[in-house]
Amino acid sequence: MDKKIQDIENKFADEVAQIMYNAGLNGFLAQIYFLLFFSDRPLSLDEIVDKLKVSKGNVSVNIRILESWGAVRPILIRGSRKDHYEANLDIKKILLSRVKDSLTRRLSHANNIMQTFKDELKGQNNKNGDRTAIKLHQDRMKRIEDLGNMARKGLKIIDAFFI
Repeated sequence: MDKKIQDIENKFADEVAQIMYNAGLNGFLAQIYFLLFFSDRPLSLDEIVDKLKVSKGNVSVNIRILESWGAVRPILIRGSRKDHYEANLDIKKILLSRVKDSLTRRLSHANNIMQTFKDELKGQNNKNGDRTAIKLHQDRMKRIEDLGNMARKGLKIIDAFFI
């Protein structure tokens, strides 16, 4: 491959990795993904290690994460005993799936917290606590629950139209 094109690919992968890192995500995943994305053929783990100058263990762990996301897939190369991988080129599907999975986990966690808080308020209500304060908190919690329900509906729309 042309050295200048390789340099452009490397710079792009580094920039995307930095964006992911700034967003609190693992930028190394982006480097592996875009290395495979721009490759004209499946690459072995050894080739990925060589190109990125990192340990095989690091690549192996992160390639498994990308596999679980559906971002890369293993490819059987006849006559080779090495593991080879290629990128899923449907970036939109990968990103939407990641956003959906992340939001689903966060919504589930928030729902658990909300339920615990509601149970505690209910317990206070049963103990003849400050009914005005309890009612205020219950009303405010309802607003948050409505927002969560709207987000869940949005996730269904993402599923129906984009994934």
